[in-house]
Amino acid sequence: MARTQDAGDAYFARTFDWMADRYVEQTRAVSWGGYDRWLDHAADLAAQDRPEALVDLGSGPGLLLAKLRERLGAVRLVAVDLSGAVLDALSDAAVERHCASVAEFAADYPERFDAATATFVLRDVEDPVGFLRDAARLLRRGGRLVILETHRPVGPGGIGFDLYFHHWLPWWGRMRLARDWPEGWGPNPYAWLSASQRRWRHGADVPAWLERAGFERVAEHRRPDDVVMLLTAVKA
Repeated sequence: MARTQDAGDAYFARTFDWMADRYVEQTRAVSWGGYDRWLDHAADLAAQDRPEALVDLGSGPGLLLAKLRERLGAVRLVAVDLSGAVLDALSDAAVERHCASVAEFAADYPERFDAATATFVLRDVEDPVGFLRDAARLLRRGGRLVILETHRPVGPGGIGFDLYFHHWLPWWGRMRLARDWPEGWGPNPYAWLSASQRRWRHGADVPAWLERAGFERVAEHRRPDDVVMLLTAVKA
């Protein structure tokens, strides 16, 4: 889970180093089985234009990249993450791996990609418009960006979502999922997830952020009563 450079980078690198061998399993668990379906939808959208070079920003251990390989075959796939351990966990030897912030990577590889993906990353970025501008910098003109993120449902479903994210999940994370968290009673990954989701809520500002960052043709691909949001945009 890569981020633009800020004071939280070291925390995120430690967190995902620790989660490298359990991230996919636990994300499947906390999403009640939705994780693969959501990634399949994101992969379908990212593969739509048959890109020859695609970068996954905040790749984690590479489940989305594996799904993209199935759809795209022998194209250039690149993983960017702050955690060296999750990059080491990628099973596809052909994926290029860069342990860096998105800002650092964008400075070194401008306009090298036809598509970019960011799944469950934007919510934790302190400067989301800056992150999106870095993503735009990586893309050639007309390149597609796909964003998958959590979303507090509009309507009655939002109440159950809040109970899950802010009551059940922090307890479950502390007692079971992160019971061996090495930093004592500091903010374990699920406490952080609850706090970041409380700030994020619906993510209603994302379309405007994308336009400010230099994207156009912004489209939303999930219903407003869903627990995730999925957006695409094209670099102007």
